[in-house]
Amino acid sequence: TVATSINAAWNGCTGLTSFPIIDTSAILSCLNTWRNCTGLTSFPLLDLSACTNFGAAWLDSDGITGTFPDIDFSAGTNFLQTFWGTAFSGFTPTDFSSGTSFHSMFKGNTALTSLGNLITEGPSNQAFDSMFSGCSALVSIGSIDTTGTDGGSTAMFTGCSSLTSPDSGEQTDLADSNGADFN
Repeated sequence: TVATSINAAWNGCTGLTSFPIIDTSAILSCLNTWRNCTGLTSFPLLDLSACTNFGAAWLDSDGITGTFPDIDFSAGTNFLQTFWGTAFSGFTPTDFSSGTSFHSMFKGNTALTSLGNLITEGPSNQAFDSMFSGCSALVSIGSIDTTGTDGGSTAMFTGCSSLTSPDSGEQTDLADSNGADFN
């Protein structure tokens, strides 16, 4: 039988300093998988293209610095707290088109400086609350669409003191109950 879940498999493995490339192509859920792996300094490009649940997958794994790999997140629906408390400065994945929950996705990453064109237009009833809250080094986001919001995006940009693109007016529009398409 092929495993389809690696939920919490390495949760709290603070002594784990590297992660091997393993066959993850059939994995559907990565809930809490690498959470609190504070010893990880980088992460490999894994095939997670079938995975739908990334809830808190790398939460507080703040040893990962540099650029996060271009993992295929296009099937992902749950990004609740996925990268909360991480410390990577670069992030290359862009396709989150199946996503419904982006709540606190990047919250508290104080090293992240820019994001590319995030493909978030997808299903309705999307939640963007606190998505970038506390990302104090974040300067720019290439594009993002919050028109699928379920009624607002509370605190989406709270504490993003360096963010200039989108500007403050555009940030307000993106967090509005109707959302906006910024590009």
